[in-house]
Amino acid sequence: MLRRSSSARSRVVIVAALALIAALVLVPDTRTAAGPSAGQPGGTLVVGYSRRIDSLDPNVWTSRYDRFWMTQFYDPLIWQTAPGEYRAGLARAWRPNENLTRFRLTLRDDIRLHDGTPFDAELLVWTVKRILDKATGSYKTGLFNDMVRNQAVEKYVWEIEFSKPQYRFMETLSTLDLSPNSPKAIDKHGKNYPRWVVSTGPYMIDSWPDENTLVLKRNPNWKRSPWMDASWGPFLDQVTIRIIPERSTRLVALERGEVQMIFEPPFQNVPKLKTGGQFQVQQHFTAGLPQGLNINVSKPPTNDLALRRAMFFAVNRDEINRLAFFGMHRAAYSVLASASWAYWPGAKAMYPFDPQKARKTLEEAGWVRNPQTRFYEKGGQKSLVRIVTTPGREYEIPAQRLREAGIEAKYEAMAYEATETRYDANTYEVARLGLSGFDPAFAMRGAFHSSNVNRGNRFNRTKIIDPKIDGMLERAEAMFDINQRKAIYEEFQKYVMEQALYLPLWEDSYVWIVTSRFRGFEFDILGDPMLHKAWLQR
Repeated sequence: MLRRSSSARSRVVIVAALALIAALVLVPDTRTAAGPSAGQPGGTLVVGYSRRIDSLDPNVWTSRYDRFWMTQFYDPLIWQTAPGEYRAGLARAWRPNENLTRFRLTLRDDIRLHDGTPFDAELLVWTVKRILDKATGSYKTGLFNDMVRNQAVEKYVWEIEFSKPQYRFMETLSTLDLSPNSPKAIDKHGKNYPRWVVSTGPYMIDSWPDENTLVLKRNPNWKRSPWMDASWGPFLDQVTIRIIPERSTRLVALERGEVQMIFEPPFQNVPKLKTGGQFQVQQHFTAGLPQGLNINVSKPPTNDLALRRAMFFAVNRDEINRLAFFGMHRAAYSVLASASWAYWPGAKAMYPFDPQKARKTLEEAGWVRNPQTRFYEKGGQKSLVRIVTTPGREYEIPAQRLREAGIEAKYEAMAYEATETRYDANTYEVARLGLSGFDPAFAMRGAFHSSNVNRGNRFNRTKIIDPKIDGMLERAEAMFDINQRKAIYEEFQKYVMEQALYLPLWEDSYVWIVTSRFRGFEFDILGDPMLHKAWLQR
């Protein structure tokens, strides 16, 4: 059963350690399902969604909010059904070598993509090559920095080898990063393919009636894994995703029965929605890198440590959660969220909200307040920081607090794709980020390893190139013992927070409201909604 909420950290640590030991031998998943408990087939689910869908291709794109829908079109090579518990997906067996540099997957031989393309080892080889091809523009190239071999050993046996141990690769195999796409469909749709993806999942794209409406239809040929019972469906004939940007408008559509499911409701209305029995509230707190601000160390003034630390003291995280989210999320204090098994609680005491200490930190480092502008300067250098991010009060609030502390914060809000252009051009001092993931390796490497500054997934928007950081991350990824890894990640969090590289703001959660007749709602381990079991009671 896929989890419905975050697990306790102690349980995660134990299970992950046992899973690592189990992963060192050949694991053919021959478990079969128990008795079925199926939902009612048929019907159309209409979803009120909050965000524009930019790309549905998991080999290329990284947005977690687009990934919600990728989950309906794609299957993972290996399912991670609980922290550290792996089960058969498109692969029926997997065998890492003892030092985790080589991974061999035995694939199922009965899988075809939505357009009839057969799934085999050659398609996986092609998938990796496509990710690495510069023309693809993938943000996933960093997964293969140390790859030395990508080979179809037999028709249904694929092997990949690295020059260094790859602890994180088991998690990669359990995400959609390597899920297959159709070469024929890519050739057919060209640059429009990310909106017309073709893979193996329980639903497939039917149409885009307009820019704000995506229609999915049931895949009648979906192949469940042997361990899945009949409750896995799929049951719905059709899913219609309507992009409705305004929270209040989404709620009205739900209350009128025009949609049966909405994402990101008006948080102030959630307490009322929990009562009365008409609706259900589904919430998932994510592990990984909490939502926050990358502080660019490659240019002034944010290459100044004192200024960065002053920024940390100037921002009130509890205020952001209270005013922007009506208390629905959690204030964040470290570069790992508290749902992560390697979270270091000592980070909470490092930078309490203290505007006076922010000013004192600047002045002790030689920053002087300009009497005309009331902003700090140092040796002719202004304290101007451009905060380049998507629109939201959650970013306006810290920008205002920075200005009150004497730091000239300029809040520049724009669409997500426009922020990506600014980040790639390095025309910012502060960027936004948040990365979900059960294992810390993905989020921490993505956000802080030097290999991801101008290549790889390019999530190192802090632009930090620090051998100490790289060394800690690489050691943690190469270790088998979970307690040793946890100790390194705690050391890592202390160092990154001391250097004030990333200002954590809030720990994200996904909040959905569904009607009481909507059944079978579940989250996967990353918090993505799954419609595999969804059905509508009639």
